Amino acid sequence: ARVRIRELVSLLPYRTARVEILRDKSTAGKTLERRRKLLLAFYEQLVREFSKGQMTAPPQDLPLGLICDLLVSLINFDPEIKQGMLEETDVAVRSERLLEMLKSMNAPGLDDTLDRPRKWPPAQSVN
Repeated sequence: ARVRIRELVSLLPYRTARVEILRDKSTAGKTLERRRKLLLAFYEQLVREFSKGQMTAPPQDLPLGLICDLLVSLINFDPEIKQGMLEETDVAVRSERLLEMLKSMNAPGLDDTLDRPRKWPPAQSVN
C-alpha cells in the first residue's frame, strides 16, 4: 500500500509516523484489461527468465496496479523514474507510462495493437 506521511511521531528507537493510506485510482474498461493482460504476460516472461523456470506463474487475476509495481521493481529504471511511478496512484496513468517506457526500450512481446481498440469487423483487404 502507498502511504503519505502526515506527521513524524518519533525517531527512536524506531521511526514512527502518522500516515494516510493512498488507494489506487482505477477505472474499469477494455483498454485497461488489455494492458493488464499484456503486462501480466510480460511479467510472467521476466519471472521465467530470471528464475530459469524455477518459479511458478503468478495468479492470472493480479490487479493492473500490482503488476505495474512488480515490473517497476524488477526493471533497472533510474531511481527517479521508479519513485515517480510509485507516487502515481492513477493506475491508468501508471500503466500507460510503464508501457511507453518498455516500448521505448524495445522490450520483447509488447505488441502495441493490444493496447488500442481494434476495429471490428476488420476492413476488407484489397486481395
